[in-house]
Amino acid sequence: MGLLSRINDKFPDKPRGLLAKAECAGKIHYGTDISFHVWAEKKGFDLCALLKEENNCFHFTHIHGLSLKSLETSYSTKDFWNGLIDGKNWNCFSGEKVLSLLQIFSSEDRKKISTLYVLPFTAENEDFLFVVSGDIPLSTLESNKDILRELRDFSCTCNGFEQSVSPEAVKKALTFCHASFFVISARLALDKLFCESYSDEKQKLCKMAMKEIYYALSSMFPHPNSICRGNNCELKAVLFLKDDIDANLLQFHLNKMVSHLFENSSENLQVLPAGQCSSEKGINDFLLKG
Repeated sequence: MGLLSRINDKFPDKPRGLLAKAECAGKIHYGTDISFHVWAEKKGFDLCALLKEENNCFHFTHIHGLSLKSLETSYSTKDFWNGLIDGKNWNCFSGEKVLSLLQIFSSEDRKKISTLYVLPFTAENEDFLFVVSGDIPLSTLESNKDILRELRDFSCTCNGFEQSVSPEAVKKALTFCHASFFVISARLALDKLFCESYSDEKQKLCKMAMKEIYYALSSMFPHPNSICRGNNCELKAVLFLKDDIDANLLQFHLNKMVSHLFENSSENLQVLPAGQCSSEKGINDFLLKG
């Protein structure tokens, strides 16, 4: 039996438990809400990112198929890009031409890239760049006019990480089992990962990193379970369980699910038990107030 079995046989529409999914090593699961990851997968992009210009400097705001370290290395000047890209069309870089662009990726992510396509565009008077790597014919990208329209939609959204909680689902779940609370912290790992960045920059990087961690874990918490943003570099999770679960074992499996974000290193997340509850009010207070 899996460590986290289904909440109850009376919830047939829910997928198998959290840790049963973690056994699918190598397959990244993302939340069911509309996200950059879901969009990229539908487009068939294995590795892509969106960069935004701020204060004459571009940096990643959305990534797919890349590690969190690339959030930090992506900072590049507007002059750097002006010397490389041509107009408002797709630009293709391969062979020796791609080498100058590899500096915006982490050392591990660079190994995945042989060809890079770059599309510059504007949205609401702001400059953006979309980069995608893979075995994709340039003609395919140029003929897909939906890409630019959809990218503009992404560029105008924060892509926050909040998961709605259904009162009806919570009420039903509480008739079968209690809710267990957990705090998932990445503070130590992110402090180490972004140690070379200044304080203000690190704060922004950590916020973007937590969004990526959230999306990597969110499908592991199907309704009525829930996961949402916590304080600083933390996420808060609610699991409806018949039996208690060992926090260390949960931590082990959740770390497996985010190892690709940390370039396959382990023990990046800390999972702390935060109590149990059998009331809707208590659950809402934990998620909303901490």
